[in-house]
Amino acid sequence: MQIGGRHFKPSLFGTLATLFMLSVLISLGLWQLRRADEKAALLDRLQSGMSTTQQLGAANIDTLPLLQQVSVSGHYDDARQILLDNMWSSRHADVNGRAAGAQPGFNVLTPLVLDDGHTVLVNRGWVPLGPSRQNLPAISVAGNSRSIRGRISNLPQPGIRLSNNAAAAGWPR
Repeated sequence: MQIGGRHFKPSLFGTLATLFMLSVLISLGLWQLRRADEKAALLDRLQSGMSTTQQLGAANIDTLPLLQQVSVSGHYDDARQILLDNMWSSRHADVNGRAAGAQPGFNVLTPLVLDDGHTVLVNRGWVPLGPSRQNLPAISVAGNSRSIRGRISNLPQPGIRLSNNAAAAGWPR
């Protein structure tokens, strides 16, 4: 094949390598488009969940979508709290997306006993790790009746999981 004043004759290996890389790059581009669609759907769910607040109760607890804003009344069960270990604070991120100056800690998960007798698990936020894991942070909460608002979500995932050890005896776990 003549291109300009040059003779172009690609080798079989070069042609096959080019076709292979072209197919890899096209599949990566299609993957990016699928991810963009997933993110757009997630944003749509977030926007629709922000527009209305549903009252959470036994009738709709299993039917409300993720990220739906809900309100609920009940009291915290202070005796049955869970500390989810290996959760890192992520207040500031560096250019690589990692938390800059992040420190290890716990997410505090507290059961909320609803007025109708059902129980939901509420993520009350993050607390820093103390000098050691033998000295757990003070996480007590009053058991008085209250109304709270939040979003329906999946349980948080720990940043590092070392093994499948059985949960420690006693509370908080």
